[in-house]
Amino acid sequence: MKARYLDKNEELYDIMIAEIRKAMDDSHIVKVLHDGKKDSQALHLNAICPKNVVDTSVTFCLIEYLKIN
Repeated sequence: MKARYLDKNEELYDIMIAEIRKAMDDSHIVKVLHDGKKDSQALHLNAICPKNVVDTSVTFCLIEYLKIN
């Protein structure tokens, strides 16, 4: 999945993906997302598997569940 503006510049696309992959693969960096399902899907389409991810929407649901029970 590539943005249209990157169609004409394959080199820029490759550089961007490499930098994103480097950050997402680094388990020392905590990645904080909110409702990151689509973000995660887009990354996986580019063979990027983020490590050390916290999804605040999941955390919120857990806290609400614990309040009720």
